[in-house]
Amino acid sequence: MRVLKVFFNYLIAEELCPGDVDLFRNIRFSKVDDRIDAFIDAHIKQILRYFDRESRNKPFHAYRNKMAVVFVLGTGVRLGELCNLRWNNIDFENNLVEVYGKKRKVVSIPIANKLRKELADYYVYLQSYYGGKPSQYVFCAINKSQLSPDTLASVFKRLKRLFNFDDVRLSAHTFRHTFASKALKNGMNAITLQRILRHESLQMTQRYVDMWGSDWKHHNEKYNPLNDIDL
Repeated sequence: MRVLKVFFNYLIAEELCPGDVDLFRNIRFSKVDDRIDAFIDAHIKQILRYFDRESRNKPFHAYRNKMAVVFVLGTGVRLGELCNLRWNNIDFENNLVEVYGKKRKVVSIPIANKLRKELADYYVYLQSYYGGKPSQYVFCAINKSQLSPDTLASVFKRLKRLFNFDDVRLSAHTFRHTFASKALKNGMNAITLQRILRHESLQMTQRYVDMWGSDWKHHNEKYNPLNDIDL
């Protein structure tokens, strides 16, 4: 609706549409849902344990899908970025990963030591599985081809059917929200989070801060007037 409104304003400015016609007089913009879902530790443990159980029947798929979940939890990348990730995008020495984001922008973001170790173990597994010649893609099909976003999305849809959490929406993007939630609760500042998540403005990042930011709670605890009063 916003795009259409801008388009008709352009038509009026170019005198291609009569200016006395208010096409949006009786149209109201829908309200934006301010709720942002994030997993708690119990949700994450259930999901990871499911992959561990599945590894007995489908070891390759279970390990790949578990690592996809772990990678999003550890970096906050989007689903499409996950599909495009190649091994040569990962700098194990400097703990960095190149991400092909929106508008094909290439940005390097940090990876934690724990994720680096998990990725290294996963790569060793793939080398063994493919006889020393793994796919160039980190998360590939069993024939080493690139996964499509729809294929990876189906993994999260299957998880949604299996667990059917009634208190949180299970989707790939919820793992991205969970990264933001946990990072802020652990003390990450908004500017760092914005750079890692690659938001074009602080507006979206600020929504995360408003929900999960810990600085204001910490400062209130430290400077609250009741601290100096003997109750």
